[in-house]
Amino acid sequence: ALFLIGIWGYSEIEAGLAMSPGAITAAVAAAVIGRRIERRGQGASIVAGGLVWAAVGGWLLFRLGTDPSFLSVWLPAGLVGGAAMGAIGVGIATAAVTAVEPARYAAATGLNLTARQVGGALGIAVLAAILQGGGGGRDIDPYLAVFLFCSLGAAAGGLLGFGVRDREVQAAAPAPGLVSR
Repeated sequence: ALFLIGIWGYSEIEAGLAMSPGAITAAVAAAVIGRRIERRGQGASIVAGGLVWAAVGGWLLFRLGTDPSFLSVWLPAGLVGGAAMGAIGVGIATAAVTAVEPARYAAATGLNLTARQVGGALGIAVLAAILQGGGGGRDIDPYLAVFLFCSLGAAAGGLLGFGVRDREVQAAAPAPGLVSR
């Protein structure tokens, strides 16, 4: 959104609307992949999502310019990148809960959400530092550095997906010590 406002001159509302297609495809991809993740596995979802997102970021590095090109560059990148983010999100969330016994699902979900929040805060801090180093104005280079940073991070995250051991989603069982009647 900062790129759209700072370089292309979009208003905040226009930038938000321009970002919306990616959010929609992320939700759709997460729903579709979530129903089918048992076939391919959590690791495959993380790897594919991370590498596709890295490729989208690389494509943006070479295609973005100071002249607005919403339909030819931003929209396709948002749609494909959003789907990649949906794949990553559902893969990580599923891996988090299937790595523990059913009695610990809530703790695994909470830890996963906490890690996402901390990662997001650290990522925003790094991105702010990169942008601040650019000196402001309509200089596109700091924004391209941000896209490079995000692409490298997505590629690294995707490659880490190879280390995810896929497990079947375990059937919910009563917590130890609880008796069902």
